[in-house]
Amino acid sequence: MTTPPPVPNADVENLNLLAIFHYILGALHIFIACFFLIYVAMGIMVAVSAPEFEPHFSISDSTSHEAPAPSPPGAPDLPKPPVPPAPELPVMPAPVAAMGWFMTAFGAVAFLLGTAFGILTIISGRKLKKHTARTFSFVIAAINCLFVPLGTALGVFTIVVLNRQSVQQLYKNQN
Repeated sequence: MTTPPPVPNADVENLNLLAIFHYILGALHIFIACFFLIYVAMGIMVAVSAPEFEPHFSISDSTSHEAPAPSPPGAPDLPKPPVPPAPELPVMPAPVAAMGWFMTAFGAVAFLLGTAFGILTIISGRKLKKHTARTFSFVIAAINCLFVPLGTALGVFTIVVLNRQSVQQLYKNQN
């Protein structure tokens, strides 16, 4: 008589499911991070197409060079009060190129952080599958809790499973 194959332990099954979900969430992190490349492209377009900075000055001339209009016949000529000259105010263009480079830097940093965290989440899934680096997976699970709602759910379940005494023993036996 042949014996049936051993039924996988529930802890091993849970770790395998968590590994699969880590792969999915890591890929989702990377996918969402790619949207920040739009910021990079738009920032470069704004920075490159921005006009050169040339300060102009608005000169408003309050004195009129035209002859004053004649008074109607029979109206008394009243002296007109003097009009003070308007101050010259500089008109500065907005720093368009600087804003474009800021958008580019923001998009690049967000893309790199999102991609890096997606890769770390996938690596954590691989470590869960092999039952190694429990602390690494625990830290990634804690950080995943910041990404509501999917990251929070996966992070909480990962922390709960990794804190089980039987799972801790499984990790100790693996090392």
